[in-house]
Amino acid sequence: MSSSSLACRRAEIFDQKAISTLISKCGGPSLFRKKFGSYNTAQLIESGYLSITVINASKPKQILGFLTLNDNPRNFPHGSERWLELFNRGSLSQAEAAAAGAKRPPQQLRISNTLWVDFFVSDSGSAEEITDSMFQTVFSTLPEVDYIVMSVPKGSKIDLGLFSPRAIDPLDLTEDSSTVECQEFLESVAHICERESVIPTLRVREACVEDNEDLLPIFDSQSDVLSEQYGGEWRVENC
Repeated sequence: MSSSSLACRRAEIFDQKAISTLISKCGGPSLFRKKFGSYNTAQLIESGYLSITVINASKPKQILGFLTLNDNPRNFPHGSERWLELFNRGSLSQAEAAAAGAKRPPQQLRISNTLWVDFFVSDSGSAEEITDSMFQTVFSTLPEVDYIVMSVPKGSKIDLGLFSPRAIDPLDLTEDSSTVECQEFLESVAHICERESVIPTLRVREACVEDNEDLLPIFDSQSDVLSEQYGGEWRVENC
């Protein structure tokens, strides 16, 4: 399914039935309880910091994805500051990450710019497109958020194909176990989505003559629109 056939919106309480159907299709409630603990769909929608659904644009009642975010780790309501401290303390520098052949989050995770996944389900048939749509919506809606973190019990079976491979990076939370106070932290593995992976920061500069070769294909692809807006001589005047 193409991204153009998807629509993303805030979850509503009347979405419960369709979300339950999606959960059953993707492995059933028991599978998701193993990943996220006990859950109540209505409570997730009503109490989450942000809950969103991805729907089939041509069939609005068909829900293809559901995501609930909160400002603290799942089942650990006062643990955000402590977990982020350990994230940042255990993070590799960019040079160390490159040498290790792995990408690790920079030391920028803070309470003010990080949200935590309380629950996530996505139709496996279009998982990458659905996840991209979700994350783009989150980062567009919440400009102050730079990271989304999902923690799951270590050893639990989770199909990373449900996530966009360019958006999610695994992080082992046990590296700093000597200072960890929470057993759940010790037994968890996190997957981190960075804003830059979903909505890259663009640099704006003055145009130069050397840009012409890159711009011509863009102009050609929109020639009818440009001619309508600027007249038939727009290329002569602007090139």
